[in-house]
Amino acid sequence: MALRLVQVNFNAGDDAELGGFWTDAGGGGLDSEAPDITDLQPVRFEA
Repeated sequence: MALRLVQVNFNAGDDAELGGFWTDAGGGGLDSEAPDITDLQPVRFEA
């Protein structure tokens, strides 16, 4: 069985800034599930 990365969660002092950095570096999209939590989703992520 192969594994695939589907989401990375950030909880940091400035999680949106950190998520934006990684989005710029590797692509994908940002989402937020709660205040101060930012999720980075890879390109072609399907829930």
